[in-house]
This record gives sequence, structure tokens and C-alpha cells, in this order.
Amino acid sequence: MATISSPGIGSQLDVNDIVSKVMAAERAPAENRLNRQEATLQAQISSFGTIKSALSSFQSSLTKLQTSSTFEGKVTDTGQSTAFSASASSIADLGSYDVEVLQLAQSHSLVTAEGQFDELDDVVGGGTLTFSFGTTDYDPATEVDPESYNSFTTELDRASQSVEIAADSTLEEVRDQINEAEIGVTASIIDDGNGYRLSLSSDSSGENNSLQITVDEETGDGADNIDTSGLSMLAFNLSATNLDQTTAGQDAMLEVNGLTISRESNSVTSAIHGVTLNLLQTSESGSEKLNVTQNSETPVDAVKSFVESYNSALSSLSSSSAFGGKDGSSGVLLGDSAVRSAERQLRQILGDVLTGVGGGYNSMGDVGITLQRDGTIDLDETVLSSAIEDDVVKVGDLFTTYADKIDGVLDGMLESNGGLIESRLTGLSTRLENLNDDRASLTKRLSALETRLYRQFGGLDTLMAQLQTTSDYLAQQLENLPKIGGSK
Repeated sequence: MATISSPGIGSQLDVNDIVSKVMAAERAPAENRLNRQEATLQAQISSFGTIKSALSSFQSSLTKLQTSSTFEGKVTDTGQSTAFSASASSIADLGSYDVEVLQLAQSHSLVTAEGQFDELDDVVGGGTLTFSFGTTDYDPATEVDPESYNSFTTELDRASQSVEIAADSTLEEVRDQINEAEIGVTASIIDDGNGYRLSLSSDSSGENNSLQITVDEETGDGADNIDTSGLSMLAFNLSATNLDQTTAGQDAMLEVNGLTISRESNSVTSAIHGVTLNLLQTSESGSEKLNVTQNSETPVDAVKSFVESYNSALSSLSSSSAFGGKDGSSGVLLGDSAVRSAERQLRQILGDVLTGVGGGYNSMGDVGITLQRDGTIDLDETVLSSAIEDDVVKVGDLFTTYADKIDGVLDGMLESNGGLIESRLTGLSTRLENLNDDRASLTKRLSALETRLYRQFGGLDTLMAQLQTTSDYLAQQLENLPKIGGSK
């Protein structure tokens, strides 16, 4: 800010103080006006932000109403069963079923003989391991009978897989090379207290996914591929059973309504239409009940969420544009056309009677939703539950149709390019940015005024100094004039 370093020398006026007060008088009204405009715009932007958030949440609540599984979903009840659990899709057949788990599916597992490896870095050897998948007819040795490898039937849908094992590979390296090949077999090392043992397990359960392992040590001597030294200690086939079988490949077996069913996996997806059974253990006391019923809780919850989100959105719109309030103050968006339009469109949709839906459910009132005087909606859960029990598909069609219409309207409000709410937010933000230009212009104008005032007061000060000098001179001259009638 410009100042005069020695103001008032000629005029004896406090020029800095005078200019400061003049500038304050000029600045205050303009700054107050800009501050009021900025506060109003900020409040309007904030209010539209709240409205946008509420409308977005409302739109999100429509998703469940637009999904057929919300209304057509089925639920399962297995009582206190520890043998199995169950889940149902929307296509599941309703009914009650008797389920008994007879046998769980298992993956074929083999392990090296006891005492073969003392350290993880013991050398196994090198060559080629070939894994075939199929059904193994094998009886492990017992105290009474010797082991008997009777046959192996290859699963035609699964090709054999080979793994190249580098020469002189250690126990750890053999494990890693098998796992890195990703052929459907998992290798692991187990410490049984008497040394380390390599375990090989089929990744897929079921008797048709058992393992046959052949070895090619590439020594030129076929006998080396079935003996118990080097890589051949991993052979498990008709010629050599150098691995111990710890778990036989086994199918799951269960009875559903007295019918015996077998599957490779403990996740049984097609025994009951649309139902997945997860087998946990064999049944201890015969068959247990599985009930598949219509899911009425999920659609009721979805409709309740819709009602709450709608009312929240309407509350944001109404409070922002209300005339007067509990404290007597009006909403910052009073009279805003975008807000009025949004309220009008949403209320109109919920009051529409739909055609072509059928089933006697054509309006929100038919399913327990009524429009209140203040624009909000109220849900009668008893009426809704009764309608769902009567014809859940038709009720779902009604809500889906309404939700689709509302979703389209909300898209028009919220879309980033030209949407009703977004356009208003963009316009307000632009006006807020323009205030910065107005402030800059005000600063420039006031600076020019201040400079002019100091220049004018500076000229006045100089003139007053000159006049004072002239006055002093004249007074001195007058003092020196001879007095009339007196001596000099």
C-alpha cells in the first residue's frame, strides 16, 4: 500500500489516516457483497453435494430390486446336521429331501518309504516322472495279505503329464520341480519323526483321479526304473509299488430320498436341481432332512432398503428447498428449478400405475407402499409379505419395472455430462471461480484509487506548504513596514 513518508508537513493533516479510512469505506461494501455471494454459493454447492450423495445411495438401493434372484431366491434348512451343508440357487426345486452321507470323496495320496531320507538335501536323482490319472485297483499289504496292485484304468479325458527332474536333484528340488510343473499333483515333504518323506497327492478327489507314476532314469537299463534307488523310488505302477499308499482315491457317496448317488467331489451340485450339497462327514444316524423353501426375507429387506433410501433422498431435496424451517430459515436452494424437477419426477414415478405387469400387482399401493403428503413413502410389511407369498415372481416384476424407470430418471440427474444435478454443480462452481476474478478486479480498482488519493493529498500538502511559506513571508514584510505616526 502506498503511503507518504512525512505526511501533513504542509497541511498538518494525517494523510495516511485519512486515506486508510477512505479505503476502508470503499473496500467494506464490495468485500461484504463478495463474501455473501461466496458463502451462498458454497452453501448451495454443499447442499447439491448432499443431494447427489443421497440420490446416488438411492440409485444403489435399486440394484437388488433389478435382480431376479432377490425375489426368486431359495433358501435351505439342514436343521442341526453336521454331515452336510447346502445352498440353493433361484432355479432350485422347492421341497423336502432326505439326505444321508455314506462316504466322503478323497484324493489319492502316496508317500515314499519310511527311513529313505535323513536330510532335506539328500540326493534323489534325475530323469522323467510320468503321471497318469485314472482308476487304481490296489490293495495295500496287511498283516494277513501282501499288497496287490491289480490294475490301472486310464481316465481318457485326462492326458498323462511328464515332469523332467534334473540330474542329482535333492529331495527339496524334486518337490519344487513337481509343483512348478502344475500338472494336477501336489508334492510336499513330511517329517514323520524317523526322517523325511515325500508325499504326492492328486489335486482332484475321486477314484477316477488316482495316480500312476512311471519313471525313466535315462540310464539305458530298464530295471533301474523300478528298483528302489534313485528316482525310481517314486514308481507306483503294475511293475513297481515303491511308494506307500496313504489314501485311496475315493468317490463321495450319498443317498437322496433313498437313491444312491456318487460324485468325485464332496461338493455335489446336480443331485438336487439347483442345490449344492457340501459333504462334511458321514452321517451318524441315518438320513437327515433338507428343506428348500422360497426366500421371503431377502426381498422384504431389499424393499425396506429402497423405502429408506427414497425417503432419505426426498428429505435431502425437501430440506434444501424448504420455505422456512423449524428455525424459521429457508433452505439454501429455495426455488431452485433443478430441485423442484427432481422432486416432481420421483414422486410422479411412484404414483404411476403400470400396465402389462399382470398378476394383479400394478402399483406400489398393491404391494404395501403408499405415498405420504410430504412426498415420502411408507411400507406396510404385512401387505408386502402377503403379496410375496401369493406371487413372488409378479411382485418381483413390478419392483423391477419401477426400479428400471427410477434408475433411468436418476441417470438423467447424476450423469457427469449434462445431468440435472451435475449441471447445477458445474454452474455454481463456475460462478464461485468467477468471484476470484471479481476480487482481483476489486483489488486493482482499490489500489488505483489509493494511489490517486495519495497523489492528490501529496499535491495538496505541497500547495499548503507553499502557501504557508508565502504567508510567512508576507507577515514578515508587513512586520517591517513603518508604523504610521511613529518612528522607524
